[in-house]
Amino acid sequence: MTRKTHAARPLQFGLCLLACAAPALAQVAPAASTELERVVITADPLDRTELDLQRPASTLRGDALRDAESTNLGATLGRQLGVQSSAYGPGAGRPIIRGMDSARVRITESGLGVADVSGASPDHRVAADTLNARQVEILRGPATLLYGSGAIGGLVNIVSERVPRVRAGTVGAHANLRSSTAERERAAALDLDGPLGGAASWRLEGFKQRTRDYDLAEPLRDENGDVIAADRLPNSQTDTQSLAAGAAWFGDTPGTRFGGAVQRYESDYGIPNPEEPVTIQLRRTRYELQGDVGSAFGPFSGLRSKFAYTDYTHTEFESDGAAGATFTNQGAEGRLELPHSLAGWRGVVGVQLQQMETRGAGEGELPRTDLQGTAVFVVEERRFGPVRAELGARLDSERYTVREDYEDGSRAASRSFALSTFSAGATWTLARGWDLGVTLTAAQRAPAVEELYFLGAHPATFAFEIGDASLRKEKSTNVDLSLKYNEGALRAQVSLFANRVRDYVYGFFDGSTTDLLDEFGNVEETLSNLFFTQADARLRGAEAELAWGERSGPQLRLWGDTVRARLASGPNDGADLPRVSPSRLGLDLGWKASAWSAQLAVTRVFRQDRVASFDLRDGEPESATNGYTRVDAGASLRPANWPVTFYVHGRNLTNQDVRIHTSFLKAFAPPPGRSLVLGVRAAI
Repeated sequence: MTRKTHAARPLQFGLCLLACAAPALAQVAPAASTELERVVITADPLDRTELDLQRPASTLRGDALRDAESTNLGATLGRQLGVQSSAYGPGAGRPIIRGMDSARVRITESGLGVADVSGASPDHRVAADTLNARQVEILRGPATLLYGSGAIGGLVNIVSERVPRVRAGTVGAHANLRSSTAERERAAALDLDGPLGGAASWRLEGFKQRTRDYDLAEPLRDENGDVIAADRLPNSQTDTQSLAAGAAWFGDTPGTRFGGAVQRYESDYGIPNPEEPVTIQLRRTRYELQGDVGSAFGPFSGLRSKFAYTDYTHTEFESDGAAGATFTNQGAEGRLELPHSLAGWRGVVGVQLQQMETRGAGEGELPRTDLQGTAVFVVEERRFGPVRAELGARLDSERYTVREDYEDGSRAASRSFALSTFSAGATWTLARGWDLGVTLTAAQRAPAVEELYFLGAHPATFAFEIGDASLRKEKSTNVDLSLKYNEGALRAQVSLFANRVRDYVYGFFDGSTTDLLDEFGNVEETLSNLFFTQADARLRGAEAELAWGERSGPQLRLWGDTVRARLASGPNDGADLPRVSPSRLGLDLGWKASAWSAQLAVTRVFRQDRVASFDLRDGEPESATNGYTRVDAGASLRPANWPVTFYVHGRNLTNQDVRIHTSFLKAFAPPPGRSLVLGVRAAI
C-alpha cells in the first residue's frame, strides 16, 4: 500500500494543481479576447490542429523550437508532455513516448520515415535534426492507423521545408548562430528561399553543429569510487552537418503543387563509454518528391502524394581507428492520400508502399534482409450535434526476406505478417471551451528486423544480443480518455491512457554470458547475453498540462506525466519492464513583450524505483535512479525595427549531477553541468 501511494503522488499532486488552478485562471482570463495562431498538424490527413485532434498531440515550433534544440532529437523534445529520451550521450537520443521507444515510436520527416537504424540500438542517432525544420509534431499513443506498425507507441514528425510549401514572393533568409560553454558548442543554421519565375519557388538550407567533450557537474566515478573523469566527459564530442536544395512549381488552382528536394546529412559523434569508447560515423542521402492536386475529381476533393528514397550508412570505429560494426539501409517509401466528403462524412483514403534493404556486419550480424510493405487506410470524421465521431481502419502486409547466411552457414527463416488496425473515437463538447474525448484503438505490430535476426556482440548495450526469428506480431488495445479546455488565454488538458499488449517484444539479460575470443582463441571480452522474447504487458499512465498567457504579458505552463509498464504473463508476470520513464512535474514561467521575453523553467524528475529485478546485466539487476530538480532560464531581445533577435539561455543552472533512468549509459554519461548559451537569430 505504501509503495502504490508513493508512486501515485506525483500524478495526484499535478492533477490537484490543475484542478485548483484552472477555475482561478479562468476567472482572470479575458473571455474570448485572445485568438491564438491556428497550427495545423501536417501528420494528420484532415488538417486538424492539436485542439481538434481526438488523440493527444502537441507541436513545437518557432522560437520555442529554436530554444529547445539540442544535440539530438530526444534531448530537443525531452520537456514535451509524455516525451523523454533514451539519452545515449549527446550524439544519440531517441524520443520515448509514454514509456515506449525504439521500434514502437516512428520518426518521420514530412510524413515519410527517416529510414535510418536508430530503432535498432540506443547508440544509433536519429538521422534527422530540427535546425532547419518549421515545426515538430508529436502524436502520443497509437498512430498506427496512418503510419504503420512502427507507430504503435507514437509518432514524431519533423516538418521539413526542403520542398517549398508556399509560393515565395521575394527572396528571404533565416539564420541562427549560437555558442555554449559546457558543451563548447558552435552551431550555425541558414535557409534561403525565393521565387523561380512566376510559378515556382526554390529553397536552399543547411546547418553545421559541433561540440567538444562537455563539462561535468561533478567528477565521474566508477563503482569503486575511483575518478574516471574529473571535469569533462571523454569521447562526448559531436560533429553534425546538413545541406539540402529543393524547388516546387505551383499551379493556378489553390493546393496544386509539384516539387522535389535532395539532402546530404552527416554526423560523427562519440559514445562516452569508458569500457568501449567508440566513434560513430553516420551518412545519409535522401531524395524527395511531393505532388498535390487541389482540384476535385469524382468523389475526391484533391490528391496528396509524396515519395522518398534514402541511402543510409552507419559505421562504428574502435578506439584504435579500426572499423567495427557497420549498418546500411537503402529504401523507398511512398504515400498517396485522397481527401473526400461523402454523406456527411469527411475523410481520407490512402495507400502506403515501402521497400527497404537492411544489413549489419562487424561484431554482430544482421543478415541482409529485404522489407516489403503495402498498406491501405481510411479515416472518416462526422459531427452529430455536440459530438464529433471518428472511425478508421488500416490493413498492412509486411514481408521480411532474408538474403544472406550467418557466418556459420545457417539462414534464418523469412517471415510475413498480416497486420490490422482499427480505431474509433468521439469528442463531446460539454460546454463552451470544454471537450471530453475517448479513443479506442486495436493495433498490431510486426517485430523489427533486429528483434528477429540480430545475432552477436553489441558493445553499445554491453551485450551479446540474440534475436528470435520465430517472434509473433504484437496485438495492442489502447484506451485514451482526455478532457480539454480552451477559452481565451487559458488552455488545459488531462489525458488518461491504458494499453494492453499481447506478445509484447522486449529484450532482457538472463544472467548468462558469452566469451569473445581473439584470433589466438584467448578470451578477449565477456558480454552478458540479451535475449529478445515475448510476454503480455500492461502500460498505463496520465498526462496533464495547463497553459495560460496571451501573445504578450505573463506566461504560465504547469505540466506533469507518469507511466507504469509491467509484464502481465510469463515467468516474470507482474514485474516492471526495464528502463521505464520516471514521473515528472514541470513549471514554466515567462513574460513576453514586443521587444523582449524571459522564461524560467523548473523540472522535477522523481526517483524511479520500479525496476526490472529479472534483468541481470553482469549478474546485477537493474538499479533504481534518484530524482533531481533541474532549473533552466532564458531571455531574448529584439531591438525596434531590427530583424535580429539576441538571446541567452542558462541550462542546468543549479549544476545538478543528473542520472537518466531510461539510458543504458546512466552510470557513465550524465548530462552536462551548468551551461550558458549565447546566440542570435535573424529573419530577412
